[in-house]
Amino acid sequence: MTVSNIDIFLQKYGFPLSQLIPGKKETALNRDSAKKFLELLKTERIEVLGGDVLVRVNKSIGYCHQVWGSKYHFLSWSDEDECDGGYELALKHIEQAYTLSKSLGGEVFFSFVY
Repeated sequence: MTVSNIDIFLQKYGFPLSQLIPGKKETALNRDSAKKFLELLKTERIEVLGGDVLVRVNKSIGYCHQVWGSKYHFLSWSDEDECDGGYELALKHIEQAYTLSKSLGGEVFFSFVY
């Protein structure tokens, strides 16, 4: 898979955050697409350097700590010398955020730095 295929994946399954947060260049993915995207990055040996968790409630979207409170800032992550390219850490945060969304409300989305 090449970078252009990654771009195609993001265009097909994600949405540009610039539509919701002016000036943002990242693309956000829902949980299922985020997990598939991680697999694609892993296959190509492209490291995950970090990511953000966003929450949409009704038509409003923000970073998880803005919507749920500052104690959830930990859900956004950066690679802390993970030996596996950051994939397991990213997956852990995806699942934690998804589980929390069931009790705190809102739909979660993920953007990656790679």
